[in-house]
Order: sequence, then C-alpha cells, then structure tokens
Amino acid sequence: MSRPALRPTRPALAAVALLLSVLAGAASAAAAAPVAPQDAGPPDLTELTPWRVAGGRVLVQISPGELERMGLELVGVEETAVAPEPASVQLDGPALAFAIDPDSTLRVLRSVDGDYQPYGVLDGSLSVRGGFGLRSRDGRQVDLSGFRIHARWARSDGPGGLTDADVLALGEAGSPTGGAAGGAGAADAPGADLFQLCYPKIYFAKPGSYGQLEGDEEPYSHLDAALRFRAWDLVMTEALAERLGRPALAGQILGNGVVLARARRDDAPWSLPPGVNVLSPWGGDAGGDGADGGGDAGGDADGDGSGGDAGDGGSSAALGGGVIDLEMGALQSLVVLGHVGEFGLGRTGFSLTTIACNVGDVEIPWSAPMDEGHPGIAMGLFREHEGRFEQVGVSWIKHGFFAQSNSACTPCSGTTNGSVLGVGCSDTYGTSNNGNRFWLGPRDEWDPFTSTWACEGSYFDGLPVDCERDENGSGLNDVDHRLEAFDADLALPGARYYYEASFLVPGDVDPSNHIASRRAEIVEDSGTFFATTPTVGQGNPMVHGPAVLRWGQKRTIVDLAPDDGRVVLAVQVTPKDGGLWRYEYALYNWTLRGEVSAFAVPAASAFAAERTFRDIDEFLGNNWFPQLVEGNLRWAWNGVELPGIKVAGPLTFGSLYNFGFTSDRPPAVRDAVLTLHEPGGAPSLVPVETLAPGGLALSAAELSPVAGTALDLEIVGVEAGTQAAVVALSVDGLPLAPAPVLPPGLLVVTGGEAGLSLTVPAGLAGSEVGLVAVSLDAGLAVTGVSNQAVVAVR
Repeated sequence: MSRPALRPTRPALAAVALLLSVLAGAASAAAAAPVAPQDAGPPDLTELTPWRVAGGRVLVQISPGELERMGLELVGVEETAVAPEPASVQLDGPALAFAIDPDSTLRVLRSVDGDYQPYGVLDGSLSVRGGFGLRSRDGRQVDLSGFRIHARWARSDGPGGLTDADVLALGEAGSPTGGAAGGAGAADAPGADLFQLCYPKIYFAKPGSYGQLEGDEEPYSHLDAALRFRAWDLVMTEALAERLGRPALAGQILGNGVVLARARRDDAPWSLPPGVNVLSPWGGDAGGDGADGGGDAGGDADGDGSGGDAGDGGSSAALGGGVIDLEMGALQSLVVLGHVGEFGLGRTGFSLTTIACNVGDVEIPWSAPMDEGHPGIAMGLFREHEGRFEQVGVSWIKHGFFAQSNSACTPCSGTTNGSVLGVGCSDTYGTSNNGNRFWLGPRDEWDPFTSTWACEGSYFDGLPVDCERDENGSGLNDVDHRLEAFDADLALPGARYYYEASFLVPGDVDPSNHIASRRAEIVEDSGTFFATTPTVGQGNPMVHGPAVLRWGQKRTIVDLAPDDGRVVLAVQVTPKDGGLWRYEYALYNWTLRGEVSAFAVPAASAFAAERTFRDIDEFLGNNWFPQLVEGNLRWAWNGVELPGIKVAGPLTFGSLYNFGFTSDRPPAVRDAVLTLHEPGGAPSLVPVETLAPGGLALSAAELSPVAGTALDLEIVGVEAGTQAAVVALSVDGLPLAPAPVLPPGLLVVTGGEAGLSLTVPAGLAGSEVGLVAVSLDAGLAVTGVSNQAVVAVR
C-alpha cells in the first residue's frame, strides 16, 4: 500500500517498477526505430526472377463438422490427384486433392538466395483440373469445377494500414485476376471471387528445410523448384454467402489448405502489380521502373534464381544490441472452427489470427518442433457479464514453426528461410493455422516465466523419449485442444466478449507488448454460433496487455521477478440495497510459474454472505472452498486432481478465476494475500493491494520475510480517539500464551493508521507467525480486532 507517512509495500513498488519497465521498453523501441540501417534499401530488382507454377497439387481441407454447422454440403466432388497423408503436409485432417494445370500462369518472385520475395506475387492464376461444389439446405448451389487461384493486392502502409499484402482469391473458372483486395464483380456475376485464401505462408522448399517434399508425387527435375502456399484460411466471401442464401456466412472459415506446386523459371518480362509497391510496402521508390508497375523489371537478370540453400538462414542479419522484443502487431478474426455435442449443451472450438512483429534488434528463433527454438502462442476467451469478468475459453499452446518476412509493423530488414523472424519483420498465423492440432501442445509443458519448452518427453515426443516427433494431433474431434468454450457461456444477452493471445518468447525484454486482446461479438444464428470482430472504426482497437486490465475499479499487477512471473488482481465493488456492497474479484495468472492455490481478503468484523467462486471447468469437486477464518475470507484449492483437458486446479498461467461475496462494509484499500502452489525461490505468500471491506486491518509489506531482516507492518482503520498494538498470536499454529505485544507498548496512530518496523528473529526461519492488530480506548479496553496476518519466515 502507498499511504501517507508509511513505507510503500511490495505491490506499490511493483506497480512503479512495471511502469518504469514499460516506459523503458517504449524508449528502447523508439531508440531502435527504424530497425533497418538508414542505407538499407529494397532488393536489387535485377536479382529477382519470376517463377511460374507449372504443375503440382492443391489440397483443400473442408471440415465436415463446419459444413454441417453452416447448413452446407459438398456436391460434385471430382478429385484429380492423390492427397498425401495429412501429417506429411501438416494438415489437420484429410483433404481433397486437385491437380494443377501445368499451363497455369501464376508467377511469383524469387530472390538470389532462393527464397520467396515478400509481396512478390506478380500476376496470372493457378488453375486446377476437377473441383467441387457447395449446396445449401434450400437447394442453392455453387459450382467450383476448374476453380482458379489468383492474387488480389492490398496496400500495406505501415501501422494502421492493411497488413496482408498478398491476398489470394479462389474463384470460378474464368474469374478475373489481379486488382484490389476484396474480389471483383457482383455476387451473381460469373467469375466473382468466392473465397479468400488469407495469410498464406509462401516459400520455396528444398529437401532438408521446412516443408519437406514428402507430399510430392514425383521427383523434381533440375529445372523445377518446390513452391509452397501453406496454412491459408479458406474464408467465405460475401458473394459466396449471398449465392448460398446465407449472408451470415460471409467472413466465416470453411477450412484451409496447401498448394504443393512445382515452379519453373519464367523469362518473360515482368513488372510489379500496378499501384502497389510490393517490395517496399510502406511507400516510396523501390529502386526501379517496376516499383510502381510502370516498367519492366527484367526477365534478363543474371542467375537462374535457383542458388542458395533454403536452410542457410537467408540474407537477414542481426543489427547488434541483443534486444529481443516481439510485439503483438495485430489480433483479429476470431472464428468458430468446430462444435461437439447437442447445441446449447455442447462445446465450441474457436481460433484467431495473430501477427507477430520483431521490434527488437536481433533475429528471433522460429524453428519448428522438435527444435526447442521457437515461440508459443496462448489463447483465451473472456466475458464481461453482470458485474463479473470471467474466463470462458482456453486453448492448448500453438507451437510456432515458420516465420514470414512481411512488413506489417515496421519495414522488414530482409528475407529469411523461415527459421527466424528477421529484424523489423512480421509473421502472420491465420485462424486455421492457430487452430491446427498438428501444432497444438499442452500448456503445462511450457515454463511461463522463462517462455521455454523442452522437447524431451513432451506430448509430441511420445515413446521412445528421444525428441523425435511421434504425435501429429490426429484422431481428435472438432473442438479438442482448440480455444474451447462451453455453449452455455456463449451469446448471452448483454455480455461483452474479449479474446486474448500471448506469445511465449525466451528472453523477451518487454512482456507487456506481446500480449493483447480485442472485443468480439458472439451470436446465435440458425442453431449455431458465429463470432465477428468489430473494426477499429467501430471503436474496437487491439489493446496490449491482458484482457482483465480492461475491467474493474482497481487493477494491481504484482511482479515477482527475478524469482517468478506476474499476476493481476482486478476488483469491482457495487452498492446494493440495504446498505450492502457486492465485491467481485478477477485473479489472472499472467506468467506465474509457481501458480496460486489460495486467495484471501481481510474481512475483519464484516459479514461475508453470498460467497461465490468460478474457474474454467464444469466440475464442482475441485472448486476452491471459501472460509471465514480469523478475520480473513479465504478460498483454497482442495487438492482434488481430476482427469481431463479443460480442468481447473491451482491457478495456472493464462487462466483467470473469480471470487465474490456481499458485505455490510464499504470498500477501503486493503491487501489481499495469495498463496503460491509451488513457490520455488519466490515468496510463498504474496500481498496484493486491492479493495476490501473497511475496518481494522493488519498487513505486512513482505509476507515471506527473510530471518534477520526488517519486517514492516501496517495497521489501518483505527478509529479516532483509540490506540493500536500488534500482538503475536501463534508460531506454526501453536498459540502463544500469553500473547506478546510487538514491541511492548502502544503505537502512534495518525490519521487512522499506524506503522511498525521489526527485525525478524533468526530463530524463526522456517516458521509461520500469526499476528493481529488490536485497537484500544483510553482505558486500554479492546475496541476492535483485525484480521490475522500470517507471515512465513524464510
């Protein structure tokens, strides 16, 4: 607490330290901008070569569960290729396979290092043989036989601009190519874009690099290159939704897919798409006539574009300084990806899109499992409803596996082969990608304080324990491991929903900017749920920090570094009829490795009725039970371990629990107490400044003091005209008789408060000491007794 004439407690100092760290992080980011050297320009266009799709396969994965949920069915399916095993191409289940017409005209740019040039989709289209159709329940039908994939270009003008420069579209045979993102033509016009293929990871693959060539049917000739469009979302356009008579389906994800193309050098003249500077998406001259589409960029450049090993790390280089700083650049596209059980009584699986931005000055490792050098992504879903802020959804951790070299936040300093996120570069993980169970692993395998993961003995490892991948995420239903929520918690009238994502990056200098949240709208339509994200223009910007920081009268962040991570406690106090007050607390484990197994607030002489608790599961057997003990209202985990995936217990990282009660006392600033489940080197008891019922209260600046050091105690709520004292009641639960006053004598009370500093005796190491404060009138008669403060001496 930070009260007049009293020494600030640990929570207050922690809040100041957090503010200083945030300011320092902002200053560091400002000092590092621009992240690329001043003389770093765009690539030499003469070093870039166009490569044309010359065959291969398109794999389209359409979820049967999503078809049923949306009231659609597949018709007229004509597969013209053989689909590889899903695990070999990292798909989340079986896919339809279509042969690419070798006369396709889609062209992309390749660098002299053999990497795909970001924003380098040039022109043309990729056509397939065969196809499929969709039919709605009322009989409306759309035919996608011989569909084609082409590009729609979107500008990327830096922060606040569009962040996806190469948007691929899937349209009917003969659909027009090129033009602005969003599609062309009216809904009923032939050739309209029916799907967007959002957030594709485009790269040239080689044996031994990411994207092994197991998925290819035939060996490649020395003239061929393996071009990949991986991990894209199959997003329904307004045109398709209208044709099917289901406008609500616009923007929904029907599935995902992969393009396994063979490409060949194309020596025809080329130019960059008109009106878009694809090589420097923040505007300006890219260094050649082709920058604005006004001239040819070559066709006669030296080199065949096939040089360089895809595993050599590309051309990006660290600028020095050693600052790792990954920022959440954008958070968007919360979408339902699956449902199980009877509607209203079942479970719904969500996913979302994240954009990571390297705003530090060194490359960030981004290898695929089983290499341990990659980030994770934790996702959560929260609800504000009837005076509470609650968690309703939690996911397994998405393991990062491939980093793009885009420029969604700052100009990218250079392309890489995907195994690192380059300085200034951004990387997008689409909604299907973040919901792909091939890459989702258990939360308890990650250390949230250090953001590290170990492959040995992990879920992916299996048996034998050798850090070789054995598990591919197959055999799951449409919800397992995704951002899972119970139907009963969704689409409640008057509720506001927020989704959150956080990166786990070892050594990240600023933990406050790689976590963010956005508001979502979740509605019921035709017996299913749909989620949408209002735009920034509709008052819905992304907000950095945990979602719980959006709520409450008072929010306190406690940082236990260097021993452990952070927790957040938010509280809302609402007056009720009859002179009562309702207290609602939301406790969020941000990055605390030791977890939390008990929560207590001082209640003093107040009564505490209507006591409530909420965790993230539907089980009662593991709920925290509240008790009013020695002036403290305390909830504690009962030690019951239940099997399952979404099961609560001690408060783990990325999770939020609720505590509430009704009191006859108005709020005052008091200290709550957290008990760590596995404290390790951190204190076992942690004070957190909050609001609690007013009255006589005793708190300590450090609840786990080291023997032989000073212990600062504070008494608040002393009535005018009375005096105060601190009494030691017990040691390790054994009562002291008589109970000594510490130190002998009364304390000076000023403004209803008194302070006391003691030296903890060395002989108390390893003991718990129970202390209370008492107030006394002029005749030394006791007029009030505080809560008991327990001090665990180290």
